[in-house]
Amino acid sequence: IQYTYSEETRKRRVSQLREIQDFEGIARKLWPNLLYVASSVSGVFSVFEDDIRYYIGDVPLMGAVYMSSEAAMGFQYNIQGEYMFHPDSAFYEFIAEENISE
Repeated sequence: IQYTYSEETRKRRVSQLREIQDFEGIARKLWPNLLYVASSVSGVFSVFEDDIRYYIGDVPLMGAVYMSSEAAMGFQYNIQGEYMFHPDSAFYEFIAEENISE
């Protein structure tokens, strides 16, 4: 996709961006119609959540995918952070707990 903007439109946008004084909530300042940000926010990535929220302000943060080192096991389907299991994304083998050491 190629977008073509007039010289006047580009100058107006550059002027708007130059007025930004700090980075807190900058995502909404850059993209006023931003609906959400999709990012890894669980497990080891959870330590970065506060940093991400500093930049996105009130924009909802969605985890998007529930992953392990082996596969993407589920997908976030709503803003409440609920995930839907995706059984076709990998081969799953369920072993009875009493047989784990075998």
